[in-house]
Amino acid sequence: MQNPGKSLNYPKFNPGAYENIRIPDLTDEQAISLLLDCWDQTCDMEVPQFREGECEVRKLWDEAVAAAMGWNLDWLTELRQLLHNEPHVRGLGRNQHG
Repeated sequence: MQNPGKSLNYPKFNPGAYENIRIPDLTDEQAISLLLDCWDQTCDMEVPQFREGECEVRKLWDEAVAAAMGWNLDWLTELRQLLHNEPHVRGLGRNQHG
């Protein structure tokens, strides 16, 4: 904003990191069935913000993903708890109180 003639540098993304993202095996009928059943259970449920605390939807999602991917459910639960405990941005300026 101080130099209006200066152009912005756009971020560059490294697609090599996408190789580390795990997705379920789409040929595994049991994994797909677990995820579809979870979708049917939760598709009409409201998903609150993480800062609002635990919710049934995220618990069901974590259970389905853990079962479909063969992951430890306790590990996913711990990650979910870390997100719930993360401080959130309130959108207030300095010395403003909501």
